[in-house]
Amino acid sequence: MVQPIDTIRQNTGIGSFNPFYIGFRPNVALVVGDSILGGGWSSGTATATSSGTTVTGTWVGHPLFPGSIVTISGANENEYNGIFVVTSIASNNFTYTALSTPSAATATGTLTAVCNHRVTNRNFFAIANAALGWPIDRIYCAAISGTTSSQAVASFNTLQPPGQVPDVVVIQTGTNDILNITLAQSKINIQSLVDSSFKLGARVILCTIPPNTGFGWSAAQIQNALNLNDWIRRLATSDTRITLCDTFTALADPNVTTNAYLTNYGKSDNIHPSDYGSQKTATKSMIPALKNLIPGILLANPFGRYVHTRAEDANVNANSLQLVTNPMMNGTQVNPGTGTGNTPTSWTGNKGGTATNLCSVATRSDGYGQNAVMTITSGAANDNGEMLGTNISSKVTTGDTLQMEVQVAGSSLPATFDYLEASIDFTQGGASYFVRAIHRSGDTPGWVDDFDYVFRTLPFTLTGTVTNLQPRIKINFNGTATTVPFTVARCAIRKIN
Repeated sequence: MVQPIDTIRQNTGIGSFNPFYIGFRPNVALVVGDSILGGGWSSGTATATSSGTTVTGTWVGHPLFPGSIVTISGANENEYNGIFVVTSIASNNFTYTALSTPSAATATGTLTAVCNHRVTNRNFFAIANAALGWPIDRIYCAAISGTTSSQAVASFNTLQPPGQVPDVVVIQTGTNDILNITLAQSKINIQSLVDSSFKLGARVILCTIPPNTGFGWSAAQIQNALNLNDWIRRLATSDTRITLCDTFTALADPNVTTNAYLTNYGKSDNIHPSDYGSQKTATKSMIPALKNLIPGILLANPFGRYVHTRAEDANVNANSLQLVTNPMMNGTQVNPGTGTGNTPTSWTGNKGGTATNLCSVATRSDGYGQNAVMTITSGAANDNGEMLGTNISSKVTTGDTLQMEVQVAGSSLPATFDYLEASIDFTQGGASYFVRAIHRSGDTPGWVDDFDYVFRTLPFTLTGTVTNLQPRIKINFNGTATTVPFTVARCAIRKIN
């Protein structure tokens, strides 16, 4: 049975209501610490050169696009480091504007680039945010793999989002402390991160550190980790500006004394949470933390993020801010794609590999539009099914800033469900690009619980002539699967400039 996605969404404008400010503007979150929480962020080794304040970075196979957020760290010349908005891309290169001219034209050191714009399989903060309907519009990741809390303190002021004041700071640090610094120093550092967040006017989500048997901790070190978590819990109750995300309790096996993960909740390294563990952490700990921290989310916008209104469906034209043809999935036609069955007018259902994709439409209990249903059976790894909207490139031009939203639901998912991808696909300057609203993949078991989310891309700007642009929602499997239904509804791409 497909999870219902019939909630009427409220049209409240591009920014969600921010209970800390009067009116509407994007809510901003900053993630600091190590990368256990942000394990789903895409990262890679980079190089960088500069001409004045214009920096050109090179990251082979990067997933960046104009307007996406990239964090650069590791350069000896500090002007290269920080969180930046990407201004252009070309093959493996991307550009951004440094705050001041770097002291060397070529960066030295070992540079790491982190792409911040994706809701991915192990980022349980972003997963929880999506489940609540995106109350946090912009998430900036300043978490760096392998760092201690001392290093997080040292980098806090250098890794602030450009031109943004964070409303929420998510602190996840301490795992790498156990082998490197004292428990007393860890407490001092975490308190410093909290105090620095308060100075920015932000509230804090404070995370306990997860289980860990992969580092070979001694009994004394395990006890230090447990003591640190107890102290973090006490700190979280000491100030109403702090709320706790108890990562450890969501992931740890309560019946063992070895600081181990519950079965299937940890990756094979026994250090990081698995996809499944991250989803459970989002459900058990992070969603309650966000609700507790910003209760105005549900009061101001009780049904989460809107997707679009009925009026937009009737007025799609070259001047409309909403560009998707038939965003509310109305009408029916014989599927023009490679799948079978019927699809909403102007939508195509495809299949890949040995999969079958039986497409259909279903009425909605609220009476607004229809649901498109993909019923997919997988026979082998990399089988997939997708819904594809029509080409809307004639409605856009260079300089347009776009943003996509879509609502997707699934239930009774098998362990072979590999990933869900919702994206805008486009061709610009003869090259193919995609901007993802969501992409989850990886572990077995993977994403095996029911979900019903609204997914949104970050805004991005077209920097050249586009010859094809269309929304795509793709479901992929890593093995055989019995018939699995997925529901897609309310897909919008908007101009927001």
